[in-house]
Amino acid sequence: MPRLFVSVSLAILLVACSDATTPTVTRQLEAAVSSPNSTIPFLPGARVSVLTVLDGTIWDAVALNDLGEVVGWGNNGSGTSDQTFQWTPHYGLKIRGSGVYEDSNASEAVSVNNSAQVLFIGAYARMGIWDWQGNVRFLRPLSSFNPGCTPWQINDAGVSVGGCTAGGLSLATVWTKSGTPSALFINGGSTPVQVDIQYPLLISDSNYIAGPLTDGTGFVFTPSKQYRVLSIPTVSGSKLGSARPLAVNNHGQAVGFSGGRGCTRRGAAWLSPGQATDLGFCGSATGITDDATIFATFVDSATGAQTAVVRTNAGVLYRLPGLEGGTALNEEQSAVVAVNHVGKALGSIVTSTGATHTVIWTLPAL
Repeated sequence: MPRLFVSVSLAILLVACSDATTPTVTRQLEAAVSSPNSTIPFLPGARVSVLTVLDGTIWDAVALNDLGEVVGWGNNGSGTSDQTFQWTPHYGLKIRGSGVYEDSNASEAVSVNNSAQVLFIGAYARMGIWDWQGNVRFLRPLSSFNPGCTPWQINDAGVSVGGCTAGGLSLATVWTKSGTPSALFINGGSTPVQVDIQYPLLISDSNYIAGPLTDGTGFVFTPSKQYRVLSIPTVSGSKLGSARPLAVNNHGQAVGFSGGRGCTRRGAAWLSPGQATDLGFCGSATGITDDATIFATFVDSATGAQTAVVRTNAGVLYRLPGLEGGTALNEEQSAVVAVNHVGKALGSIVTSTGATHTVIWTLPAL
């Protein structure tokens, strides 16, 4: 099953108490909350909120929609199989499955749209969509002879993308809102798009599709079925090692990572056809808005410490706020995993004491 996020080390599941529906303790980033050792300035006016309902549990949040709904997967601590969860500020936490080994309802959420449809990968090589009313609709595999498929993202029209095995090949696959699968073909021809299934495939609400190719590069597939291979970024005239997209917006602009120049992963963006941009730091870009604001996790090449950052469309890099003040803020680590369309980002913060919190950052207008 896909693993999109670092595990949140947690122990109790709080569903009935007030924290399940009153989710956050919010703090405004004040001018005094700054890190004297940070080389990246904090973003003025940004806020961070903790999803306290996930504190002390073992659930991983992987996606959020514009309504503030968060989805993910994990285990309630008493079982051996994964379960999908949905959370909203008003209705609290809902869980699909019992966590019992070989449970037919075992699943891992990978995406959610603004109709509260949750895309998940389930037991027995099944994929499905779970709605807020509890209804489940399973998606058909591309090949009945080899039903192995990995779904990755669903858009607001209910169209999903992922990868399926057919004829010994891993193929980029699109499911219609009714669940009918079809392979992507290069420029609408007869050659299917082969993908590296361990990395995500993405789809925007305008039906741009991005994903990983088997040669270490990536692609963007337009709504008019034009197929574009993503170029590998260069730094000081030297080409880097890969071109992997992790997010795509409604204009077909993609972000993700390349490799090399002292980094395992290096932030990268593809903002114009045929052009690659090195973002200038180790780490990965995991979200891009329609105005080309980029969210990323910055990695210190010397220490490996991670920091959640945002890059404005003017190219200015800011650090997202933390939870502690004073020198303790220097010891925090943070990461961005997903972004919605209304200025919010989902991620995690590990405090100076080692406590891990699932958080949502709210940004001012940039």
